[in-house]
Amino acid sequence: NPELSVDLRAVRVGDHVSISFRDISSRKQAVAKLQESEERFRLLAENVTDVVCILQVGRFKWIAPGLSRLLGWSPSHWQGRRLEDLCHPDDVELARTAQADVDRGRRRNDRLRIGDYQNIWHWIELHAGPYRRSDGEQVGSVLSLRLVDREVQAEAELDRRARYDPLTSLLNRNEVFERIEALAHRQRHGDRSMALMFCDIDHFKEINDSHGHAGGDAVLQALAMRLQEQVRAGDLVGRIGGDELLVVLDGVDDLEQALQFAERLHQNVRQPLTLATGVLTPTLSIGVTLVGAGELMDGVVARADAAMYQAKKAGRDRVTAIGQPPSSEAWQPSAV
Repeated sequence: NPELSVDLRAVRVGDHVSISFRDISSRKQAVAKLQESEERFRLLAENVTDVVCILQVGRFKWIAPGLSRLLGWSPSHWQGRRLEDLCHPDDVELARTAQADVDRGRRRNDRLRIGDYQNIWHWIELHAGPYRRSDGEQVGSVLSLRLVDREVQAEAELDRRARYDPLTSLLNRNEVFERIEALAHRQRHGDRSMALMFCDIDHFKEINDSHGHAGGDAVLQALAMRLQEQVRAGDLVGRIGGDELLVVLDGVDDLEQALQFAERLHQNVRQPLTLATGVLTPTLSIGVTLVGAGELMDGVVARADAAMYQAKKAGRDRVTAIGQPPSSEAWQPSAV
């Protein structure tokens, strides 16, 4: 038989006692279930990976205690504040947009940075949606927060590998060509030109034969670093294959200015380099050309490549230029 719970009351009436009772088994069971439910909710709120928050009028009203584990803050530190008050300055507009969308009944999935109790920024994945009463009326928003620093770091590393050459850390062929296209598009609306410098390491096969492939790699890495140290902010340096390097000068007045820059760069990277197998002075043959308005990049790179081969034929270790064609007509190369 199920246990019976009663609410018993006794009242003295003259020489007698009046006793009344009522069955409260259902209420007691309901209280027990509520306590059990609250205990389960507490365990979930404290131990799940995601931190759930409720906002009303755009401000945090309730935050799960797991916030202390996630970012070191006590929930009371966030109460009454807005999401935009807590995130990185660069993410404030995203936070405002997300909150406005949720206020309109939409759902959002975003990533933004929020500071921990030591003022260190962490990437947080945010799932947000409307918070509704049982009758369906929206009375706020509910957020679920999850730490994704490792995911963001891994994605950034994959992106870096897709864009950069692993040996030299220069832009790889695809990335440098994409950026050239973007710069050329911007150049059409400006009054300055863009120049390409096609660089080839002289006698690179002999370097590999004499110093081994480790020595050849060291030469490539050293020249890549020297080129990067010499170019200006906004210029590009990429490795487009083997010992071929490409430098993009973003903003020159004319071919003569591009040549002067190329000559300075050529001399400054021409410095002795100590390898495990000895000392050598690597040199570059450099071809220079300007990018004409509306030109296809394949043609520009081919022209710079042709200028570089002229430098090779003229004895290597020098700079040669070919001017851009004045029109779609055939152009004639001229060594400078």
